[in-house]
Amino acid sequence: RREVEEVEEAEWQARQAQEERERAQQEEAQRKEQEAAAAREQEAAAQRAADAAEQEAVAAAAARTEEERATEARAGAERAARAQVEAQVEAQRVRAHQEQEMLQAQAQAHAQAEADAQAHAQAQADAQRVQERHAADAQAQAAAQAQAQGEAAQRAASPPPPKNQGVAPPGPIFPPRLSPTQACLMVTIAEAAGLPQTDPGGWTDPFVELVLQSASAPPHPCGTTGVLLGTQHARFSETFKIGVDASQVATMMLGLTLYDWNASAPSVPLGDTQPIALADLARGPMRAWLPLYSPETGLPLFGGPKRDEPCQIRALIELEDPLSTSPAKSP
Repeated sequence: RREVEEVEEAEWQARQAQEERERAQQEEAQRKEQEAAAAREQEAAAQRAADAAEQEAVAAAAARTEEERATEARAGAERAARAQVEAQVEAQRVRAHQEQEMLQAQAQAHAQAEADAQAHAQAQADAQRVQERHAADAQAQAAAQAQAQGEAAQRAASPPPPKNQGVAPPGPIFPPRLSPTQACLMVTIAEAAGLPQTDPGGWTDPFVELVLQSASAPPHPCGTTGVLLGTQHARFSETFKIGVDASQVATMMLGLTLYDWNASAPSVPLGDTQPIALADLARGPMRAWLPLYSPETGLPLFGGPKRDEPCQIRALIELEDPLSTSPAKSP
């Protein structure tokens, strides 16, 4: 019986152990099933969350798209409004420009009409002045012809003064006779060109005067050419032989003055050359065209038919020491 009891006890314990294992297995299976259910629930929750997030993203995208469309619509409306305003401004500018052009055209037409009227009046005044000038020119020409005829008759009655062939004037610097202590100044006046027109007929009655001066003596004429009547290019070809004190040569100057001779009035100086230092002639003769300058303004003198030719004297100037007795040279 103890064996049976032991066997039964062992079987009961075995059954208890089996039941414990079965309960443990059931509990384990239930726990796993619960965990699996929890995992599925979590997955479902995550899926729901993902779906919700996706729906929110779709809704946000839709909202953004709608807002962008609204913004684009507003921008389009603003652009259309600006374009309309710009079109209105451009239309106003075009109208203002057209009005300004119309006003300018009217002003130009008015100014042109006034200019035409002034030009017509000026043309009439010019024609009147031309007629008056022609009448005055005719009167002046007649008076000039009468004066020229009178001067010609007076010249015929009053011949020009005789030529001065360079006789040395008296004085301490210009002794009347040449001596071994003097230097010989020879001046040849060849011609004068570009003469101013001093007479009504366009002619000149020129002659040339030679003047010597020094630091210790005032200017003194020492020679005069003959007068050539009624010419525009005077050919004198006259030579002057002048004795000067050799000790005074370093300070002496020679000047040439061109005159216009008048029969009934004093001769008029037309121009002077620049002073020529006799000391410069020690290096050799001077052969040159000497320009003339106005005695009033000091400016170069011009003449000729068109008053554009320089007025000049062609001369040969020599200084010999001691005095030479050879014949005078022609230029």
